[in-house]
Parts: sequence; structure tokens; C-alpha cells
Amino acid sequence: MAIQNVQFDSIIDYTAYNRKSLTDRWMTVSGAHINASSDRFEIASVVQSGTFLRDLRVNRFRMTFFAPGWNNYVAPAFHGKDFDTLDYVVIRPYINQTATASGRHVVGGNDTSASGTTSPLSAGSDFWFRLEFDGTTLTLKGKQGTSAPDESTWSSLGTLYSSTDFDFDGGYIGFLTGTVDTITIETDRDNNGSYETVEHIDHLTLDGSGFADSEPTHDPAGNLTYDGVHAFTYDAWNRLVKVTKAYRDPSSGNVTLGSVVNEIEHDGLGRRIVKQVKNSADLDCTYKYYHDGQRVIEERNGSDQVIKQHVWGALYIDELVQTG
Repeated sequence: MAIQNVQFDSIIDYTAYNRKSLTDRWMTVSGAHINASSDRFEIASVVQSGTFLRDLRVNRFRMTFFAPGWNNYVAPAFHGKDFDTLDYVVIRPYINQTATASGRHVVGGNDTSASGTTSPLSAGSDFWFRLEFDGTTLTLKGKQGTSAPDESTWSSLGTLYSSTDFDFDGGYIGFLTGTVDTITIETDRDNNGSYETVEHIDHLTLDGSGFADSEPTHDPAGNLTYDGVHAFTYDAWNRLVKVTKAYRDPSSGNVTLGSVVNEIEHDGLGRRIVKQVKNSADLDCTYKYYHDGQRVIEERNGSDQVIKQHVWGALYIDELVQTG
């Protein structure tokens, strides 16, 4: 039987979803794209609107990135609640004409009182930068060169900029503007200063057709297990029970897990009864669901406080009358 007069408003084509103009690993309204000829992330700032790694909200973090041919602004951003609410650090050529021409100026975006001159950094050179927040202090380090510094080198480097004046309660992490490559983001989930969890590594490499590889994977039952941003775990009844931040390792090509961001519990009738949001900074919360048959009638938080109630009609099973 032919189906007629059916209109599809949108079709998601995973092979086209990750074009260089919109890699789904990154959220952007700033026109950020991967340059196909150089495999570099080029972020053009639009009214302080950032480019953030999708669905990763962090507090204690360490972000290491490569700034090739650095001779202009590059601004790592953090604490993003949305595209308009964020903190950032601008690393740029020194603008004070009385200073030495080879100096550099590092200034906190929202920490307007803080600025400082670093040791001379040559314009047009390749630099590695590391931005780190340990729960109290934001620090920035940098090293000239094309090879990534090892941990002992990072430890020995002096600080280019530091501040304790930012209001840290967690948020998205990414960039406000600049040209960057080879980005690594790590988090300190157990607050011991070790940055033990690698949340994302991105070499920003495109194939010959201009696509960024984040091919989805499925299990034998057809369940989506990786979508380019998260890994999904299911129980024996094909119910979603865990969502983990994930990325495809650029070296091995394997899907690599970061932090667990969501865990779900079900009862014997297959109903969701608990959802825990984890490792998501200010969004962390536990939600408990109470049912009348298959209908959710009340939601409570981890402290057993009522946060939402649902009133259903008697005519249809899905007749939601009121939510409050």
C-alpha cells in the first residue's frame, strides 16, 4: 500500500550531520568551523557568543590546546551557562605601546581588574596553552613549539596568568574566539588535583569530503550505543540505564568513555523510577518518579521534596490535564 500526502519536516543524515560548518560535538552560534585545508578549528566571536563542547558541564577542569601561528586573539571560555553567559581569558598581543613589542598581554574576560605581562612570546609562532581551575584558582600556562609538552614540562612552566576572582559553579567549556587545534579536556571529578578523567580529545581532522568522523554505533539489538557525543548502556530488556560522556580517540579510533552523566533505574513494570544527573556541575540532581499505572503523577528530588506534580484526565491514557 502506498503512503501518500506525508511530509517529513526534517531528516537527520548522520553522514552529513558533522560537516565542517557544524560539528555536532561542539555547540556554536559563532560561525565556528573546521578549516578543511588545515584541520584547524576557527572560531569567530559574535557578541561574546562562545563555542562549547556539547553536553559537558565542568567545574574543576584542565584544557590543553594548540594555537598554531599564534599572532592574534585566542580566548578559551568556561563557566558557560548558555551562549551569552560565560567567562573567558583572552590571550592577545600586548596593546600598551610603551611596552616592549615582543611582550604579550593576558587579561581575564570577566575579571577586568586582572592583567599581566608575560615573558616575551613571539608573534606568529606555534604555542601550546593550558588553562586549569583547581577549585580555587584559575591558571594559564604556555609554551612555544609544535610538540605537545609532557606533564613534567607543564609542571615546570611559570604561570602566565592567574585569578581567584571568577564565580565558579561550573558550566560549559570551549572557546570564545581564535584558531586552535588538538584540544584535550580533563576533569578532576574526585577533587584530588589529579585530573584523572579525560572527557574529550579532538584533533579536528576532516576526511577528503570535509566530514568530521563521529560515526554512530549500535549494539546487536539495534540500540544506539554512541552518537558522537555520548555512549549509551542498556539492560537486558533494552532499557537505557546509563549515559556517559564519550569521544572517539583520534589515535586508535576507539570510542573512549569519560564521566557518567546520567544513570536511570526502572521497576519491575518497566517504569523509570529514578534518574540521576551526575558530573554535570550545577545541573547535578536526583529525580524520583511516582506513578499511577503507567502515568507519572509526581516527581521529587534527592531530598524527597516534591518538585512537580501531574494531573491526568480520565478519558485517554495520555490526557495530561495539568502540570505544576
